[in-house]
Amino acid sequence: MDYASEETRKIGEALIKAELENIPKEKVKEIAKDHIEKIEKGIRDFRF
Repeated sequence: MDYASEETRKIGEALIKAELENIPKEKVKEIAKDHIEKIEKGIRDFRF
């Protein structure tokens, strides 16, 4: 996110969004989405 070009960032975000839908357990999917939102806000210190 921080260092990618605009094109790479868009590709990466689309890939992450698509792969999130492949997570079978809803609880794990929600945790992953929450962590991604935190990363977007600049929070990097978390455990999965």
